[in-house]
Amino acid sequence: MFTSLRAESYKHVLSGKRFLDDKPLPPIEPPSAGFLLQLFVIPMIIVGIIVVVWLMFSWLAHMGSNPHELVRDLKKPNEASWQRALTLADLLRNPAHEDLDKSKGSGLIDGTFGACYISLHAQT
Repeated sequence: MFTSLRAESYKHVLSGKRFLDDKPLPPIEPPSAGFLLQLFVIPMIIVGIIVVVWLMFSWLAHMGSNPHELVRDLKKPNEASWQRALTLADLLRNPAHEDLDKSKGSGLIDGTFGACYISLHAQT
């Protein structure tokens, strides 16, 4: 029973008839300039815009990271002092900013920073 069903389903294959119409496939053509534009240039422009926006936000986020200004602002404690102290600590911890280390002779961290640190903890 199964073999007869199978043989009937493959009857057209055995007879040599095509499944589809007897139309030939269209000729192969090189891609047009509009197709290449859609495929490569437009996505490249979109990715470029995304990268530029990301770089702008990154630049804005790091714009206020001058350590000398942070220390100057820490000398006058206020509500945002803990944020400035955290930013300064992150800058000092970062190996890319080894020039800020006191042992290198920059003079950024001195007794005034320690006094600011003590006055910040005295407020809490």
